[in-house]
Amino acid sequence: MHHYLTYLFLSLVTNAFFTPSHAQNLLEFKAKHSYESKANDIWGYTDENSREYAIMGLENGTTIVDVTDPNNTEELFFIEGVFSVWRDIKTFNHHAYITHDYTPDTSGFGLLIIDLNNLPNSIDTLTITQIDTFEYRRAHNIFIDENGFAYLFGSNLFNGGAIILDLNNDPKAPEYAGSYSTEYIHDGFVRGDTMWTSEINAGQFAVVDVSNKLNPSILSIQETPNRFTHNCWLSDNGKVLYTTDERPGAYVTAYDVSDLSDINELDRYQSSPGFDVIPHNVFVKGKYLYISYYKDGLIVIDASDPKSLKQIGFHDTSPQFPSGDGFQGCWGVYPYLPSGNIIASDREEGLYVFTIKNEQSINDSIIAVLSPSLTFDNSKLSYNIPKDQFGEGGNISIYNVSGKLMTSNKINEPQGSFKISGTNYNSGVYFATLVFSNTFITSKFIKINGQ
Repeated sequence: MHHYLTYLFLSLVTNAFFTPSHAQNLLEFKAKHSYESKANDIWGYTDENSREYAIMGLENGTTIVDVTDPNNTEELFFIEGVFSVWRDIKTFNHHAYITHDYTPDTSGFGLLIIDLNNLPNSIDTLTITQIDTFEYRRAHNIFIDENGFAYLFGSNLFNGGAIILDLNNDPKAPEYAGSYSTEYIHDGFVRGDTMWTSEINAGQFAVVDVSNKLNPSILSIQETPNRFTHNCWLSDNGKVLYTTDERPGAYVTAYDVSDLSDINELDRYQSSPGFDVIPHNVFVKGKYLYISYYKDGLIVIDASDPKSLKQIGFHDTSPQFPSGDGFQGCWGVYPYLPSGNIIASDREEGLYVFTIKNEQSINDSIIAVLSPSLTFDNSKLSYNIPKDQFGEGGNISIYNVSGKLMTSNKINEPQGSFKISGTNYNSGVYFATLVFSNTFITSKFIKINGQ
């Protein structure tokens, strides 16, 4: 399947892109575990002996897989659970905390806690349904911050906002610390005393001061482009927030949040424009974004310049599904294992394990491919491809800002041009993609009436 890139800049730019068959891709596939039950979210854990594990939710329970050696992975434990499409997992102090959302009877069955101290030999589990005086049944997501506070989002309590639990005194007996109920929260991120909420129904993220967890206060609110804010993740330096909107053809968006009184959008990334692929979750590690992108699989973005998001790797985890609308494919990704290996979950295919190739070879490859050009001037679109890269021909396609295909032209020579004119081309923003020898470049141009 082809993956098209859209970069929204203030000026015309050209960027390289690698298709699945291109030799240079940051991700290298190592292993896969398939299951009879469909998978949902995934998290990782490393024990005191540096052994690494994947903890993945399934519709019928939770699986723990030893992924220390990507060439010799092993499922160690399966914890059966009530049927649920949604499970979410986080770890703290050698324990895993697992939520599930709606079940067949819609009531839910509490918070699963797994004691991981004795891995890989054994585990212990318990389920809690009572938090302080509240009967807890279910939640859509969970986040645990660096200070040992867990935030349960989208639960049966507090308008589906956030329940805040203190895990420090006894990891098996979370203590109620506070709540937030202004909006339903689908997912969230917390660092220090600041909670970043993905308020999917309101189509926005909120920035919330949780220094007083019994009385959180809103610092700022920002709408997201497709008004269906699914998840968010903060950059390591705390200056940029990345969000996903879980709608067909939606964006992964970068925001400058260094001044909460003046939040600004920096850039957007969209996989396969015109094919209505849905982004799910974005995670940040260093300069890279790791995105579970449903039918387009796992995508890696270089965000070293958040004003210029560039794709540098991906793996199509469900090749049987062409790019398009739908919730099949890659659900979650965990890029934080100390080894640098990446684990991901796919709804239909199960658990994936990837390693990261040498970054310098990827960077050198990107520089090498940037030499072709695609430019626009006075209604003329021109291209220039070095003869040694041209291969057996290529194709130029033009899309409007909504992703609609305007025209597609086969090219048989490494240099050429053609007119952009006619009643179909009203004033506005368009994107041209040039495909040749398994390589993409893309440019944005602005058409003005009279040109």
